[in-house]
Amino acid sequence: MKSTTVDWNGLNAIAKELSQATISPASITSIELSSIETALMNLVDTKDWRGILQLEELFHHQITQETLSVHQLFRDLSQKAIQSARFLNTKSKLADLLKLEGHNLHRLGFHKEALETFLEAEQIYRAEQDLANAKDSLFMTTLCLRALRNFKGARGIVEQLLGETEPDDPWRSHPLKMLAWLERDNKQFDIAEKLLRESLGLYSKISETDIFYADTLADLGEVLGLRGSIEEAKIVLLKSLDIAQKHKGQYARQEARTQAKLAELTLSQGNYEEALALFQKADDNIRGYGTYLDLLWKIEVIRAMIYFQTGQILEGFRKLRSAFNLHKGLKLSLGDFISKIFSRLRIGTGSPRKQS
Repeated sequence: MKSTTVDWNGLNAIAKELSQATISPASITSIELSSIETALMNLVDTKDWRGILQLEELFHHQITQETLSVHQLFRDLSQKAIQSARFLNTKSKLADLLKLEGHNLHRLGFHKEALETFLEAEQIYRAEQDLANAKDSLFMTTLCLRALRNFKGARGIVEQLLGETEPDDPWRSHPLKMLAWLERDNKQFDIAEKLLRESLGLYSKISETDIFYADTLADLGEVLGLRGSIEEAKIVLLKSLDIAQKHKGQYARQEARTQAKLAELTLSQGNYEEALALFQKADDNIRGYGTYLDLLWKIEVIRAMIYFQTGQILEGFRKLRSAFNLHKGLKLSLGDFISKIFSRLRIGTGSPRKQS
């Protein structure tokens, strides 16, 4: 009994339907999910490694979409596919799966595990002489290193990649964006803005409607707000949100991330009630998935600060406790939690501030 126990025709029909751009992740039915889950269980039970890889390939589009990728069923499928690729010793496929897994781990906030996964993918790609994907994987380690507060390590890799990339290469937009983040962390907002605009200019050669462009716009909006250009910041953030929302819920985390930045911008003006309403929208976008802990705990921290600033002390402590519990879900320490809060306060996010 191999993959003959699997209804491939039915699965193909489900995959085709879910691949339509107009289909929202929320519209997937329990029957469709059950069909995929049953197929995976059958393939695992019969140790049909090639069948598992075939199933992953069939739903690869869904696994690469940010919102669906964190659904437990697709997480299980990704991990079983990695095991299958290891068993079959299909190096290139294994590297591709590891790279995708690294993206998902990073989105979920498991940055140490993501770093290890990207490094393994990079090593395999280099051994297979796939230098483009090796460079992509190496770049992704910089996101993990920054999240783990290894700013020196992240900057060293970014500067290496920029030195290896032609000035007019659209791919250069990725390390430029990371360098902008590092400058933002150092409160060098003018430099960060310049780098983000350069990144957007290069990436516009590829697309001005995909999620990377929207994500970079959101970062530019945040930096503009930190510099005091409130109206321009709001316009840029709303443009970013509009692009993300056109993807019909496929990037719920990105929508929530941008809504949180809009909330912080509103908070910077002392508009507490409006900021809380925007934070609630961001929370509503991702809370139901139960997986985006790295963004949820940050939202809870800022809500706690608002409650403290408005004299609602008990509610502030309740939100702070919620934030810490979410942070613990990422297997990180109390010291790391406190350090990140002070880092955000130092930069100026999450509290009202005077405009120059």
